[in-house]
Amino acid sequence: MLQDVHGLMTFPSEPAPRFAMIGPASVRAGRAHTSLAEALQDAKDADLSLSDVERLAYDLYAASFSETNADARFIMLMMALETLIDQKPRSAGVIELVNSFISQASGSGIEKKEMDSLSGSLQSLRNESIGQAGRRLAEQLGDKPYDGQDLVKFFSTCYAMRSNLVHGSKSRPSRDEVSRGGASLQVFISDLLAQCGTARSQD
Repeated sequence: MLQDVHGLMTFPSEPAPRFAMIGPASVRAGRAHTSLAEALQDAKDADLSLSDVERLAYDLYAASFSETNADARFIMLMMALETLIDQKPRSAGVIELVNSFISQASGSGIEKKEMDSLSGSLQSLRNESIGQAGRRLAEQLGDKPYDGQDLVKFFSTCYAMRSNLVHGSKSRPSRDEVSRGGASLQVFISDLLAQCGTARSQD
């Protein structure tokens, strides 16, 4: 069976071929325009707005719908989630301890290039980790389960999967795991973005 293309073709005469032409296919999913109009009116009445951070998160979230590769879609969703994460300063005692580490390193005689790199790493310890901040963010959604897990466990699972994908871990998650996690992550981020708008409208 050969694709019947426009123009010259060269092909074996034995066995005798058959030709077929498959034209472009299209799929359309429709929704009643009234529901869209009502949703837009509700948003207008609520006077919702997005901060620059939330807008970037939403742009990444929306762009993920155009990605057909499961791994890339999951990573894009995690990028949207990490955009919403706000790392708070650690306690005064921890910051004081980190500062003492930086002072000790500065007077150790380490090569400047190494010292600058080490100092930058130590300074980042003044704020909570992305994992800590992400779990705190997840807790804002209450006790709703995602993919059969509580909020904190679900975030930790997604963050571990993200690390395995990005850093080329030998224990890469399967395609089914990534697809299932991505489906729940999509709902999770949608709920976070909806809560951001709701919280601002109440303020």
